[in-house]
Amino acid sequence: MAWEGSVLPWRFLKKYLKPEQSHNTLLNLGWSQLPLLAVDLELTGLNPKEDKIVSVGWIEGVGSSMALSSAFHTHIQGAQQLKQSPIIHGITASEIAEGVPLQAPLEVLANYAKSHIWVMHCCALDWQMLHKSYMEQQMLSPKPVIVDTLLLERYLLAKSGDTHSPVDLSRARLRHGLPNAHAHNALDDAAATLELLFAQVSRLGLTAQSNIKALKHTGALKAL
Repeated sequence: MAWEGSVLPWRFLKKYLKPEQSHNTLLNLGWSQLPLLAVDLELTGLNPKEDKIVSVGWIEGVGSSMALSSAFHTHIQGAQQLKQSPIIHGITASEIAEGVPLQAPLEVLANYAKSHIWVMHCCALDWQMLHKSYMEQQMLSPKPVIVDTLLLERYLLAKSGDTHSPVDLSRARLRHGLPNAHAHNALDDAAATLELLFAQVSRLGLTAQSNIKALKHTGALKAL
């Protein structure tokens, strides 16, 4: 998906406008009704102070189902210094040049922060990048509630006495019997992260009536 110029078209923004819900409302919804948004970023590197967002992907879910029609992916203009990205992410300079201004997906994500629980794998890095990007764009940084599947996987491993196994997305999925996901595409990784959360929640025994606060003791629930 790409936009002409720097203005986010109303027809696109309207698609992603959702009814606002307070954090308290979201935290008390039963799992079967809980709106989720898995978000992933591809970056030029791992230093939030220096690196840039190369691409953004997200997909919605509710209960234990993905909303495939909500899937979104775009490259971002302005990440000129790609560093290792062409090798790791398979992203070319021409794709970056044809991307969209960062402000566009940031606007949509700000709306999602008011209507969905976000799901990330290693939110410490991705959220730092997003927060920095909002500041650089002179936009108000949203305050989403985030479930971090990396931290949730670490909790599940520790519960079984394992404090050493890797918790990267691919190996976490394999432990739950999920197929190896195509890595380093933001949308693919977002979908893989959401699928991992469904498996983790099932292993924890959450029911359709359980609310997301049941994850608070795991350390994986972050209210920013």
